[in-house]
Amino acid sequence: MKRTTWVIVGCLVLLTTGCTQKENGDSSSKVNEPIAKQTEVVVTTKQTAITHEKDAIALVWKKIKTDKLYEWRKYDECLAFVTEDTTDANYDIGVHENHVGRCGGDPITFPIVDRFRVNRTTGNLMWYNFIDDEYVDYSQMKKVMQEIAEEQAKQKTALPKSE
Repeated sequence: MKRTTWVIVGCLVLLTTGCTQKENGDSSSKVNEPIAKQTEVVVTTKQTAITHEKDAIALVWKKIKTDKLYEWRKYDECLAFVTEDTTDANYDIGVHENHVGRCGGDPITFPIVDRFRVNRTTGNLMWYNFIDDEYVDYSQMKKVMQEIAEEQAKQKTALPKSE
């Protein structure tokens, strides 16, 4: 297992130029290089091997953007991605609030929003269920989260309006 690697990427930057980590001599120092200089970035959820950390982050970003998971975030750069763990089998990616510039919030804090696991062999995406302390299938967790959001919306409309 490799040491925890911090890769903080604003979502907007990831979509437009992105970044990847490149070895710089020894394995403990890393340098960011724009994805535009790379030849290919894997961003599909099909059964595709994910061989680079940047591809795992891109997969998570594309999926949450496509599924509009964090529409309450006004700006894409208000989310950041952190590779929390890398094993032979998976990449564990944390999604954090990024309190920079127009995002607001305390810039000293970096709270976690969600965690995802990308299987390196299959490209399968899992979503961390905080309640059960386990990763579950992305589609299953998405359905649960949609049901919670719908219930919260119903409760909001059922509240009496203050005068």
